[in-house]
Amino acid sequence: MIAPKPIDLNHIRTMVDAALSATMTVVKLDFDLTTGSWESESKPKWDAAGPQTVGRAREMRYVTESTPFTWVDRGTKGPYPIPKVPKMKGTLAFQTGFVAKTIPRQIGSRPGGSFGPWAFPKQVMHPGITPREFSIVISEEATDNLVHNMFVALGKI
Repeated sequence: MIAPKPIDLNHIRTMVDAALSATMTVVKLDFDLTTGSWESESKPKWDAAGPQTVGRAREMRYVTESTPFTWVDRGTKGPYPIPKVPKMKGTLAFQTGFVAKTIPRQIGSRPGGSFGPWAFPKQVMHPGITPREFSIVISEEATDNLVHNMFVALGKI
């Protein structure tokens, strides 16, 4: 009788954790590329955790509480009024043209900003923000990357 080689679960866990860590490196790079041209006060601060056991699963988390990132990632429904800051007097001022620094469902960031003649209305209606869906795209890419990293790790068994 030929007995199968016993499975070393610690070795498997080590390889799963290595695949998760390699994938998180790509996730971090994608989020950094996406917010690379953002001003420092708008750039999200990220919290990473793991690999860790949650229930019966191993996971890594990469999250932010950044409101500007959430607005751009998920989008906002417009039009809605932009409130005036209480210490501002008179009208709001803005340039009439705008180029976004990001494109929906594309990883990366480019120069952008306002251009054109200035407008000075008493009330400004924001048109809303088109959702960029970075989190969805990066999650899809991370899943593919993790599967690849797992096959590479399994080849080393």
